[in-house]
Amino acid sequence: MKHQLKVVIYYSGLAYLIRLVNSLRGRRVTILTFHRIAKAGDSGLPTISVTYDNFQKLAAFVARHYEIISMTQYLELAKAGARPARHTLVLTFDDGCREVLEHGLPILEALGLPAVMFIPTGTISNGGVFWWDTVFTILSSARRPLLPTQVDDSSLSETMQRIPGILALPMRERKNAVINLVEELQNAPPNVGDRLGQLLLEANPNLMNRRVPRSALSWAEVTELARRGFEIGSHTVTHRFLHRLSTEEVRRELEMSRQDIEQHLGIKTDIFSYPGGKYNPDIAAVVAETGHVCGCTTDDGINSSDEDVFRLKRVNIWDEKVVDARGRFSKAATAWSLFAKW
Repeated sequence: MKHQLKVVIYYSGLAYLIRLVNSLRGRRVTILTFHRIAKAGDSGLPTISVTYDNFQKLAAFVARHYEIISMTQYLELAKAGARPARHTLVLTFDDGCREVLEHGLPILEALGLPAVMFIPTGTISNGGVFWWDTVFTILSSARRPLLPTQVDDSSLSETMQRIPGILALPMRERKNAVINLVEELQNAPPNVGDRLGQLLLEANPNLMNRRVPRSALSWAEVTELARRGFEIGSHTVTHRFLHRLSTEEVRRELEMSRQDIEQHLGIKTDIFSYPGGKYNPDIAAVVAETGHVCGCTTDDGINSSDEDVFRLKRVNIWDEKVVDARGRFSKAATAWSLFAKW
C-alpha cells in the first residue's frame, strides 16, 4: 500500500477504528516478532533486521498504545479463560541474536517492557554463527570470494552452479540475488544451507571474524539476558524447519533444546517458537506432547481470547514495516502494520 494512503488512514483515525473493531471481536493480543537490531556497520542478513533507531521509536510507540505483558502472563490468562486487556501486546525475539542484548535490552529496560527470546541452542553452543549470515556476507560483500574446488554433496550441485552467475552481477543486484538464494535454501532439505556456509568459510578462512559475524549470543550472554528479565524459550537445537523432519527428529529437536536450556541456565522452559514459523497439525501435537505450553508461528494476525496456543499468530517486524517511502520511521506505517489486521 502507498505510504500516503497509510498516512490518511492513520491521521483520520481509521487505523484506531480498525483496532477497536478487532478488540470488540475478541482479537486483543498482538505478538510481535523481531530477530536482530542492527546499527550502522553491522553485517548479516538484512531482511530480518530492524535498525536501532527504528526499534527505539517502535518500542516507544507500542508502550504508548498497548498494555505489554510477558508471554507467561498471556498464557496464564489463556489457561484461565480470562479476557486480556483491550489492546495487549507481547514482544518476542527469535534466533538469539547478540544485537538484542547489546542494542535492544537497554531500550526495553528503560521503558520497563518484558520480552521473550527463543534460542536455537545448537548455534549458541557451536560458536554463534548462522549459516544464512555466512552465505549472505561472503557472497554479497566480498569482492572476489573463493569458491570450493570440490563439492561432493549432490544436494549442493545446482546451487554451486548458480553462484558464479550471482557473483558476476553488479553489487546491488548481487545482494538481492543472494537474499533470494538464502530464502530458497531455507526451504531446501535439512543441512543444505549449513553445508554451503561451511564450505564457503573453509574456502575463505580470512573472512571469519573480519567479515562473517558471530551473530548469536553465547551461553554467558543468554544467562545475562535472563538475569535482566528476559524469558527464554526454545527454538529447537539446529533451527531446521520442522516440516521437513521426521516425527522422531522433531521430538529430538524439542527435547534436546529444552535439556540444553535447563543444563546451561538452570531453568525450565516450556514456551516454543517454530523455526521459520513452519509447522503443521502433527508438529503442533508433538510440541504439546513434549511438555510445551505454546507454539509461536509466523502466521500473521492478532490472537483472540480462545486462540489455539500451539498456533499463536505473530506480526513479523523488519524495517520496511515501520518506515515511509524515504526510509524514515513512520507512525502511520507502524500503525498499519500493527492495527490493520482483518
